[in-house]
Amino acid sequence: MLLQGTATRSAEQIALEIESVVAALTVLAATTAFGVSAEVMREDFAVGLGLVADVVLYPTFPAEACMTGRRASKFILIPPANAG
Repeated sequence: MLLQGTATRSAEQIALEIESVVAALTVLAATTAFGVSAEVMREDFAVGLGLVADVVLYPTFPAEACMTGRRASKFILIPPANAG
């Protein structure tokens, strides 16, 4: 959901900027943690770091994406903490 847009970039702008420097921007999420990584060439390090900072510090969480996430989370089964 972090790649859905930021205060300064739309999802499309993020995708175009990643493609313009032949990079990969990955967001991983679990129930208790998340991670963001960027793979870029050395000369594009500043671009990659700027994208990571933007999606972590200024995500917009569009309503449509949040509702999709809520619908999907209804199907996740989490065992009780004391399950053996």
